[in-house]
Amino acid sequence: MHKNRTFFVLVPAYNVEKYIKNCIESVLNQTYQNFRLIIVDDGSTDSTGKICDEYALKDNRINVIHQNNKGMIYSRQQAIKFIYNNLNKDDFVIYLDGDDFLKLNALEVINKKIEEHNCEIIIYDIDNIKNGKIISHFNDDKSFIGTVTDKRELYKIVFSTHAYNSLCRKAVSSTLIKDKDYSKFYHIKHGEDLLQSIDYFANCKKVVFIKDRLYNYNYNPLSITHSVTYDNYKIDTTLNKYIWEFLKKENVWNNEDYNIFLAFQRKLLKTHIITISRFSTSKYNKIKLFEEILSDEYYQMVIDSKTKSDLFLISLKKRKWNRLFFELKIYNTLSQIKHFFKK
Repeated sequence: MHKNRTFFVLVPAYNVEKYIKNCIESVLNQTYQNFRLIIVDDGSTDSTGKICDEYALKDNRINVIHQNNKGMIYSRQQAIKFIYNNLNKDDFVIYLDGDDFLKLNALEVINKKIEEHNCEIIIYDIDNIKNGKIISHFNDDKSFIGTVTDKRELYKIVFSTHAYNSLCRKAVSSTLIKDKDYSKFYHIKHGEDLLQSIDYFANCKKVVFIKDRLYNYNYNPLSITHSVTYDNYKIDTTLNKYIWEFLKKENVWNNEDYNIFLAFQRKLLKTHIITISRFSTSKYNKIKLFEEILSDEYYQMVIDSKTKSDLFLISLKKRKWNRLFFELKIYNTLSQIKHFFKK
């Protein structure tokens, strides 16, 4: 087994005083001990930064970077800038969020898989944790397991589902890590992980998907993912357009592949429409957001690819607001009933 490989664990942390100790301890207690832990305190207003500094004083493998609040993309890139000149070709980067934690054998398992497969990316699975207990597996039994070297196949797997967006389920070879300028994307609050993954997928030669659940995703009601409201919701297809242009430039897909991708994009758009319908705001405000969707060039393309079964999109396209709200009311009612019987 390769014992000289260093794992650089990059942790952006913002107001996670409740979770950060567990996060740090999960790295310190790894069964594989050759690591560096880089924590970026992203302008926390609670005791997150202080806790991180206390750990850094006790262990010289920990470095803490303090900065004004800049967001996830900036924080991760600052961590990369910090380690960039110290990366050896055998090293790997692990992404860990400050409110989550690793299984204690995570680095050991990843190291063994790298040795077995000689690959540049390992993608592992995630357990969803709430109140210290596993409540579900991130992708249940739907995850792809295996080795991929063909770009067309890889892009079909990772771009036609949101399951592989997260950087936190990827171990990435140092040979793929670049000190890239992402400043034009700093405003993105959702999907930034996929944005930063694109270059990794484009430049790698072999990706291995394993079934091991090595990452614990902690349910945090204060995280961006769980705090979307009408007041902070934005119609932004910057990332969608970037991916579309990337796929066109790569030119490895056929028409069927693009159709599968567009079907997934329609599914995502319908999820946005459902989210908007559930906001605590007026019907007028919801229609304003629907109009923004209709005026967006990328969403226009997605809507134009609709089929007869895409009822929400048909009503949206025709601006049949009463019908759309009626369809959404039925959908939300059925969802509540289904959720009730699941309990």
